[in-house]
Amino acid sequence: MNRELKQLLIQQREDEAYHIPLEKEFHFYRSIAQGDLSVLEGDMMIEPTEGMGTLSLDTLRNMKYHLIILIAMITRFCIEGGLSGEEGYTMSDLYIRQIDQTHDPVKLAQIKRDAITEFTHTMHNRNKRRPTSLPVIQAIDYIDQHLTAPLRVQEIADAVSCNADYLSRLFKKETGLNLSRFLLEQKCHSARYMLENSTATCTEIAAFLGFSSCSHFTERFKKVEGMTPEAYRQSKVRNTITDFHETL
Repeated sequence: MNRELKQLLIQQREDEAYHIPLEKEFHFYRSIAQGDLSVLEGDMMIEPTEGMGTLSLDTLRNMKYHLIILIAMITRFCIEGGLSGEEGYTMSDLYIRQIDQTHDPVKLAQIKRDAITEFTHTMHNRNKRRPTSLPVIQAIDYIDQHLTAPLRVQEIADAVSCNADYLSRLFKKETGLNLSRFLLEQKCHSARYMLENSTATCTEIAAFLGFSSCSHFTERFKKVEGMTPEAYRQSKVRNTITDFHETL
């Protein structure tokens, strides 16, 4: 191993093939974790041709390895920056499953752009309404941990040992959202991932996220997204087809 390492280092110096500086790479991850939208206009949004190293002699597999590492690093920086572990790791799992099932370099590049965009916007929105008081922080953590349950405001207030009316006012003051609205948006956020990345039916998604029925889920989802779950899923399918044809 040492001999092979020395030979490879010599070859890289001769070829002037160097890895991306660590500080540049970490600056990119930190910018995403801070929700810096300028990241979406940077050169890391495109597939780099230099400085990434060779993890596999197979070009497609090499792209997959680098993309999985990229998403794993982004996830950990975002969690350190305040994203809940459950949400961060679930986002990561979904994107890595997409990578595993993809055999098209163009589609892999799109997954990379989608992942960077989603994590950056998630952190941007989170940082705009970051809470400061312990009851609100605890309430958000409780929602993250019980998102699939049919939660009510009173139950959340009881879990954090707080009066429901007081918690609702405090939550609104610090996040800009009513507690019930925040809960609904978090459920719809999870529903969007399921609609985009699975074949789960409306009934299955409703049951998983603690809605009383498919019709109740559809009504609440439309209130947040402006369209039904089925219309949302179809819009994503159309966008994927359009993006594919634009690359031809």
